[in-house]
Parts: sequence; C-alpha cells; structure tokens
Amino acid sequence: MVAMKSIESEIIDAAMLDGVNPLQCFWYIKLPIIKSSLLICGILTIYNSFRCFREAYLIGGSHPNEQLYSIQHFLQNNFMNMNYARLEAASVLVVLFVGAVVLIGMYLARKKRNN
Repeated sequence: MVAMKSIESEIIDAAMLDGVNPLQCFWYIKLPIIKSSLLICGILTIYNSFRCFREAYLIGGSHPNEQLYSIQHFLQNNFMNMNYARLEAASVLVVLFVGAVVLIGMYLARKKRNN
C-alpha cells in the first residue's frame, strides 16, 4: 500500500487525461512503478512461509500427521535428537531453495525491465 501511495498523482492525472481506463492505468502505469516493491514483498512472503512452526507444533505436536509435517518439524526433531549432519544438510537446502527463488525473481525482474 505504501508503494501505491507513493505514486505521484500527476502521473495518474496525466494518464486519465489521455483517456486511460482504471484497469489500463493499474496495468501499464502503477504496476511497473511498484514491481520492485512487489518483488521484495514476494521474497519476504516466501521467507515467512517457512516460519509457521509454532502454530503447526501447537496443532500436531512434535510428530504430527504427514500432511502437517513441515521442514520446521524435521529441523526441530533432528535438533532434539542431536542429528546435526541431517540438520546441517536440511538447512543448506532451505537456504539454497530460498536463494534460488530470490535469484529467479531478480532475473525475471531484470528481464522484464530490459524489454
């Protein structure tokens, strides 16, 4: 919302004077202006999706049904069992996954900016 509010009203007014409808105004003017903010929000959303452990732990305990078993359960159970090799491997995979998602998002943003 802050990114949307930071768009200068003169830009929107000039587009409306040129005969742009609200959907075109959003798609062709507002969205390109706020795409970097959307990329950051997307990255933070993916990062925060890995942080739902407390709620899942309260619902299912340390060994819940396999539909509720998450990466946090895996990490917590291996930490409690002192299985540090599996814990380290899983942590590296999580970092690589999040890093790959960030790099793909940055690549797509750069590709779209160059076009």
